[in-house]
Amino acid sequence: MVPGFPLWDDGAMQRRWWHGVALTLGVSVPCLVAEEGWHRRALIDWSLAWVPFAVAVAAAFLAGGALAGTSARRGRAGVVGRGLACGLASITCLLAGDFVRRDLVVREALSFGVVELWLIAGGGAVALAGLGAGATALRRSATEQHLGGRHDVRRRDARHVEQLGGGTRGGQGAHGEVGDLQ
Repeated sequence: MVPGFPLWDDGAMQRRWWHGVALTLGVSVPCLVAEEGWHRRALIDWSLAWVPFAVAVAAAFLAGGALAGTSARRGRAGVVGRGLACGLASITCLLAGDFVRRDLVVREALSFGVVELWLIAGGGAVALAGLGAGATALRRSATEQHLGGRHDVRRRDARHVEQLGGGTRGGQGAHGEVGDLQ
């Protein structure tokens, strides 16, 4: 846990943030390596076969931001802030890896065009992670409105079943379902 860091309050929130970064990098790195390693040339230079890789990377940033935004207790701004931080950390790792690859592996010079593309991709990636976290915040808000502000759905459902006369172990529930409610 990082004391005084406003993006998380406890260890669970910090783990969710790291899981979001790991998810983003775990999907993005193999996609980008496969795209760049295609016949030793980037696919974007000679065909449209790069599009599925780009879609997978974009989906990884959305999902990573959404995962990082879960379990935040600081309202919508905190959720989106954690998603943006996840996107920023992920894109920083990807850009550092690409810089090392260009410098040490393929011995390519860094051109202005490449830096321009990095900045555009970085901004888009961070925005996608923020959108993923924003979707988490909206989903949470809609769920809380539907439940009347109650957060624990399972506990509310168990109370509802008990009030209607259904059993809580092995009996028939309020809507005819049979099974354990815990």
